[in-house]
Amino acid sequence: SRLAAYGGGLLLAFSGYWFSLFSAGHLGWFQWMTYGVFAFGLADRAVIKSKLRHWLLLGATVAWGSFYQADLWLLFTVFTAVYFIYACARERKFPAMRGVAIAAVAFFLIGAPSFYNALFKDLAGRDKQIEEGQTIAGEVKDEAEKRWIFVTNWSLPPNETAEFFVPRINGDTSCMLTLSLGAQKGTGVKQYTGALGRPKDAAQGNYRQHSLYVGWVTCLLALVGAILGWRKCLFFALAAVVFWLFSMGRYCEMVYRLVYMR
Repeated sequence: SRLAAYGGGLLLAFSGYWFSLFSAGHLGWFQWMTYGVFAFGLADRAVIKSKLRHWLLLGATVAWGSFYQADLWLLFTVFTAVYFIYACARERKFPAMRGVAIAAVAFFLIGAPSFYNALFKDLAGRDKQIEEGQTIAGEVKDEAEKRWIFVTNWSLPPNETAEFFVPRINGDTSCMLTLSLGAQKGTGVKQYTGALGRPKDAAQGNYRQHSLYVGWVTCLLALVGAILGWRKCLFFALAAVVFWLFSMGRYCEMVYRLVYMR
């Protein structure tokens, strides 16, 4: 229903997690998610109605999303493809090859500048970033292990999942500027004491600029919806569990290795 869609969207938009992503410098997340939402709707339309404009817009929308937050966009694109396959199975329809071809052409033509930039510019400086980043990679000689340590330094510790429902259980942020401004203005912002952003094998240290709090009301409504409408919500409920396991990175290595790219 529209109430469920708009209401759930507003609750999530004003949750601690989404609201504090601005301070962490992730404006691209919001721009990218705009396209992500439409991608699911267009995938449904393309499968059910199979009109050429739906296929064209599907390819274009997924490609436009690549210009923002490219690292997360790649995983999301794979997720969109999985959802598309699910939609085909749900509707018991085989996709029209002409439509798939149109979507593919739009995807590659529109996304070409972004793909080029990611492959030949962004990745060009990644080795230096790995050496200088928050990691103990300097003590590791194996290049594959260095990359693994760098990528998984922001793995979500399983016990910090509780902050999805309970705000500020480990403080707010590691950002000294935010803490300083908070002290000046009396906002009550607290030093983050958890393990998110902690280098591998380190006894202490962290780096986090945003909250993990989704909101207990949001989570409760999602749970109620999943129970009452489980047939319609099953795909996304299972996807939520899978992505939660992915977010734990090195704490759930067996699962994260499935999507880890060296």
